[in-house]
Amino acid sequence: MSLFRQELATLLFGRDTLAKATLTGKGMQGKLKEQLEPEKNNAIIDAVRERFPNTEVAEIRALLRRKCNNESYKACSNSSQS
Repeated sequence: MSLFRQELATLLFGRDTLAKATLTGKGMQGKLKEQLEPEKNNAIIDAVRERFPNTEVAEIRALLRRKCNNESYKACSNSSQS
């Protein structure tokens, strides 16, 4: 389920958007970030729940948050190496 959700998020948003955004638009320490489009979030949630019916919405949202965090970390790591 995790890999399926990650690939959907990457296809719908792209790595750059995932790196610069959060589900709510709130970053760490109150910093504002771009908010991921709620319609696309809901599409991911619906697709995952259709394929994996016993999955809780909270679990899918947590995995989306983790994907954003991972992409943000990768982007920061890549820019500091340049």
